[in-house]
Amino acid sequence: MIGAKVSQFQLTGTLGAGGMGEVFRARDTRLNRDVAVKLLPKTFASDPDRLRRFEQEAKTLAALNHPNILTVYDAGLHEGAPYLATELLDGQTLRQVLLEGHGKPPPIRKATDWALQIALGLAAAHHKGIVHRDLKPENIFVTTDGRVKILDFGLAKLQPPTPDVLSGVGDRTHDRPGENLLDGPEAEFSTRTQLTAPGIILGTPSYMSPEQARGERAEPRSDIFAFGCVLYEMLSGQRPFKRNSAVESLNAVLRDVPEELTEVPSGLARIAHRCLEKQPDNRFQSAQDLAFAIESAGGASTSVQAPVRFKPLKTEAQLWVAWGIAALAVLFAVGALIYRRQTTPGATGLAPVGAQVSAPLLKLEIRVPAPAKPGKPASLHGLAISPDGRKLAYINDEGLWWRWLDRVGPPTLLSSGEKLSGPFWSPDSTDLGWDENGSLLRASIAGGRPTVICRMPAPFSGGGAAWCYTGEIIFTQGGTGLFRVPAQGGNAELVLPPGEGDLDFHEATAIPGGRGVVFVIHRMQGGPNTIAAWNPRDPKSSRKILLHQPGSFFRNPTVSGSGHVLCVDTGARGSEGVWAIPFSFSTLERTSEPLRIPDEAGWISASAQSTLVLSPINEDLEAFRPRELVWVNRSGSQSTPIGPPWKGLHTLRLSPDEGSIAIAAGDRLSALRVRIVNATSGSELSFPNRGAIECGPFWLPSGREIACTTYESGELQTLIRAVDGGSVVERLGLGTLGHISPKGRYVFLDRHNQTNLHGYLDLQRSRTEWIPLPGDLTTWGAGLRQEPSLSPDESTLVYRSARGDIEAVNFPACTNRVLVASGDGQFPQWSRDGLEIFYLTANGTTMMSVPVTSTPNRRFGQPVKLFDLPNPIFVSYRWSGVGRPFDVSADGQRFLIPRAVRDPERLSPVSEASVLLIQNWLAEFRDPK
Repeated sequence: MIGAKVSQFQLTGTLGAGGMGEVFRARDTRLNRDVAVKLLPKTFASDPDRLRRFEQEAKTLAALNHPNILTVYDAGLHEGAPYLATELLDGQTLRQVLLEGHGKPPPIRKATDWALQIALGLAAAHHKGIVHRDLKPENIFVTTDGRVKILDFGLAKLQPPTPDVLSGVGDRTHDRPGENLLDGPEAEFSTRTQLTAPGIILGTPSYMSPEQARGERAEPRSDIFAFGCVLYEMLSGQRPFKRNSAVESLNAVLRDVPEELTEVPSGLARIAHRCLEKQPDNRFQSAQDLAFAIESAGGASTSVQAPVRFKPLKTEAQLWVAWGIAALAVLFAVGALIYRRQTTPGATGLAPVGAQVSAPLLKLEIRVPAPAKPGKPASLHGLAISPDGRKLAYINDEGLWWRWLDRVGPPTLLSSGEKLSGPFWSPDSTDLGWDENGSLLRASIAGGRPTVICRMPAPFSGGGAAWCYTGEIIFTQGGTGLFRVPAQGGNAELVLPPGEGDLDFHEATAIPGGRGVVFVIHRMQGGPNTIAAWNPRDPKSSRKILLHQPGSFFRNPTVSGSGHVLCVDTGARGSEGVWAIPFSFSTLERTSEPLRIPDEAGWISASAQSTLVLSPINEDLEAFRPRELVWVNRSGSQSTPIGPPWKGLHTLRLSPDEGSIAIAAGDRLSALRVRIVNATSGSELSFPNRGAIECGPFWLPSGREIACTTYESGELQTLIRAVDGGSVVERLGLGTLGHISPKGRYVFLDRHNQTNLHGYLDLQRSRTEWIPLPGDLTTWGAGLRQEPSLSPDESTLVYRSARGDIEAVNFPACTNRVLVASGDGQFPQWSRDGLEIFYLTANGTTMMSVPVTSTPNRRFGQPVKLFDLPNPIFVSYRWSGVGRPFDVSADGQRFLIPRAVRDPERLSPVSEASVLLIQNWLAEFRDPK
């Protein structure tokens, strides 16, 4: 079968086989990804029982969409036999992990984390009315990044999602009892394939619940018993009911009580033994309750910052009770504060905006699923708390999620995909909107398909929308200003164009009560350094400037019901962090000096109830981790490091004689500086910095000068500096440097005060005339890098397109566009001889090459993989403008790569992200008197 094609899936290898068919590794030729394909052999295709079981597994998996459950991509028939295509997992089954321990259990921290993920996956399945019925270590997969996936719902039995089932009680009616004689080792009976029938036992004996062992109907609490068996084994290294034969194992399930767990935390031991109660009524009544208990026993991070005194606890029983009371108190506190504010008279039923609520400061850390890519930390790409303060929406690599803040339960995936941004809530907190591939969409959190509100007037949205109480949505559209569209859908209308001195608008957010919108203005000469407000009910009014300070990079503004605009500043040294700007809701003017929030954040969002949520800055931590320079040859072999590591090493360029390397590095954005190091020893050469942010160095052909982008006094401009002494030789004017052609004639600059953005200087023609590239090459987005690279003869330009393709055009005419490589590629670069184009895959993991023939006409061959990088090169939206992250030797045989090294000052990448929730954040600034 290897090499055969099943639908769009090309089979490339065998992963395993079992009673339900064979599993193959395959390549999805349509979406260009690796998958697993489960195929029922033709010899069994005529067996209606097997076909029905296979079909049931497909439908069951398709009904589940949860990060802890195997994702199904496709199902169908291939030459009369059914197939199932699912995500391809990298890691081991829990059984393999346990076997490698040789009877020694995994660390408690890992076991607790895995147990919590399994419980959350079961809760999601039970919510859909699905019982697994064969939960065991063989059907639990642990990925290399620590994510747990529940596999094989082939024995799952759909139940109607009645209130009883959803609450974990289940249907207590029994199938007609009967007998099933199980002789021999229980391994022969793992994952049985019979259809449900009276008296038939389904499952694996030592993991069955007592009711299953008696031939009764399985229900959600049956899975909780099996979970208890798995947890017991993870904590002790031993199966609680493992005996010499299947019959003895079933007898043990029905009669024996497992030995007490004494070498583990008492809280976890109690959870395991409660799951293993013989009577379902004595177990946890739902997987949600189980997950909550595990999270509490595992020491969830919560802190109530208020003067509270506790008496010392003397017994384990008292400690257990205290854990439960503390966890319940946290939920009660959040719920009580939300309820109290919702019942306070005010606009739209919310607390009066700007009112000071006398309540203690409360901080909670909430874990959210945000999978880490290989070598990168888990991170969020957007965050929004609902106006009522009860729900949280966030975007990660899997899609758009929402979850309750005042209830225990798993998050809900509202929309999947990788190109989602800017989540925003409806004023009544019942619907979510977001930007996806150039369109505004909305969906109800109660369910239903997303609907398109409007298509963006231009390809780049600027990443922000405000859903106003007037039933309209105001959104930013880059350089074209603020737009308005009915929330029910329609045509977008320009309502506020940029004013004099404004370049573009970004990240609009609503002011509670329909009083207006707040947004970021990028200034022509000052970068993104202004926070502004505008009242859409008075279209003739001008925008009000709330804060303007040169050197600041403001982003992600949000409005708190306390009467503050909060935003993140990633600009000049000393100003980085979260700032709160007091302002008047009636006049939309600032009322006093801004406050600095003690907590750092990557994303922030505030509610009308003065609740603040902050996401971690994992992306920034990754951006500034130490990296060392290494050579990698075409087969992937690495050299010893060149000199010491550099924090925040983003850019590197070889000098024309390959004796020196120009880099841009720094431990924070405001500290990025251009440095020159010896290409052999790695020692730093004398090149004094000018006290300004510098990035994106390029060598001029002479090797005696370097061009770079600098940010100082509120301006982005490109300079040419002498290598010897660092003096400024020439100022090429405003703009961000993107590329210098091999002969030094063309300098590509992004001009942030121009509509087309991307263009170049022809130094042979003029040193001041900026020539814009044609609109069809540049309209895909301000702020995104086109990454141009000119051929050695300066006749062909390659670049990255809006879709992530690598394309080429004749230059300077920019005609005869040719697709060089389709799919996600970045940073194309010509070889010195013009016979190859190198580029990185979008995830920063693989170096690719495209052969080029120049006679009689230039033609491009098929892309080929050269090697996998030592670790993924960090590239993200925020850091895509700092320069090129690799270079190639003149002979095209070696690649200079930044390799990440372990930083003891920073945490390792995590497989889950967390969000800090702060109730009454303003209480931190009250006068203690």
